Amino acid sequence: MFFVEQILNGVTLGSFYGLVALGLALMLGVARFVNLAHGEVMMVGAYLLLVLFKGRGIPYAAAVASVVVLLALAGVLVALASRPLLQRSWRTQLVATLAVAVILEASVITAYGAVPRVVPTQYTGAIVSAAGLTLSVQRVLVFVVVAVAFTALQLFLGRTKSGKAMRAVAQNRELALALGINSQHVAVLTFALAFALAGLAAGLLSPLYSVYPAMGTAVTFKALAAVVMGGFGQVVGAFAAALLLGVVESVAGGFGLAAYQDAFAFVMMIGVLIFRPQGLFGIRVRA
Repeated sequence: MFFVEQILNGVTLGSFYGLVALGLALMLGVARFVNLAHGEVMMVGAYLLLVLFKGRGIPYAAAVASVVVLLALAGVLVALASRPLLQRSWRTQLVATLAVAVILEASVITAYGAVPRVVPTQYTGAIVSAAGLTLSVQRVLVFVVVAVAFTALQLFLGRTKSGKAMRAVAQNRELALALGINSQHVAVLTFALAFALAGLAAGLLSPLYSVYPAMGTAVTFKALAAVVMGGFGQVVGAFAAALLLGVVESVAGGFGLAAYQDAFAFVMMIGVLIFRPQGLFGIRVRA
């Protein structure tokens, strides 16, 4: 049962990485935007939850919904402000978003300090046992909500007009523009979705992990590793790779290899780049 519990813990951690990776995959695949500040967006969402839930006493569900909505609106504003960057090279985007990440982290340190905070909810300490397994209700909540969110995103991308427009821009931008699809509107929607997913990650996972200003950096690189492993532009691939990363890290920690947990993600990413450069879910394209 110990091994199974480690896997379930890994799925929880992987869900954390997965929600952030979904946003990164959408921005990379649809908007062609490299955002190294996406983990910091999630971090800001975690502090918003801290303020709303712990500071203002807003009910947990309402606080999480507020964080998602606020970050979605922030995504719209960032998309509008980033229009010049969308036309620049990925190198320019990388440097600019790295600068934004540093500014966000420094701002949060100035406002709240660098001491880790906790955001316990009524579900964190509640325990559910079944078939010899013991899990907190918060983890069960994470499983359910993340599954619903991922399914809803897939349905949105596959069944709605806006989702199909996003997929068209991701697959062939020039043809999509020729067919009259407004790439600016698609970019705004993409940013809003990506930021909302980061807000959902912050709202669901902050009660299980410490909240601190530097938390976004590690999450960004883990999510980016998942995007690379899954295949650029592959939303399902990024999420599946993130779950795999979470499980591997959790199992490694359970067997006394916690000091090497952060290295596993990048070792796996390098392995994928060497043996399957197109990603686990990508398709090899001949030049």
